[in-house]
Formats: sequence, C-alpha cells, structure tokens
Amino acid sequence: MNKYEQLVKLIINDLDGRPNYNGHVSVFDSSGNYVETGKGWISQLGKVGFYLTPGTYNLEIQPANDKAGVRTTTSITVPASGILESTIT
Repeated sequence: MNKYEQLVKLIINDLDGRPNYNGHVSVFDSSGNYVETGKGWISQLGKVGFYLTPGTYNLEIQPANDKAGVRTTTSITVPASGILESTIT
C-alpha cells in the first residue's frame, strides 16, 4: 500500500456545529511522539487531511479564537485500509 492510499480526512466543528476555521490539529502517535503531517490548519469548511499509516493516534485540536470550544484531545484509529473519514465536534 502506498502513502496515497493512507488518507485521513477529518471535519472539525466547534461546539455550535460551525467549521473550526483557522483552528489547528496536532497529531501524536500512541507513544506520545509528535507526528509531522505537513498540515494541521483547518480550512474554511472545517476540513483537514493528512497521510498516516494504520494505527492509533491522539489528536490535539486547538479551536480558532472566534469559535466556541476548548482545546480538545481525542483518539483516532486508522484502519488497515489506511482510509479514515470522520467528523469531530
């Protein structure tokens, strides 16, 4: 499987259900090590995407200054297929 088959697509919304535009996502592996994804800023539509190998990761989501929410940590599991699409509020 090549890296182009291992795509994580996330939609990040604030507590009011609005896209968390200008928020930021940091990715850490299961050992707590930072994973460089080359991306992290959330688009105007609340979308962020990156390539990760299958496994479990922790995400630190920082809301934009004008959005309803607090810094959040959540886990995702990238399946063996390498493709994950999810919405996180």
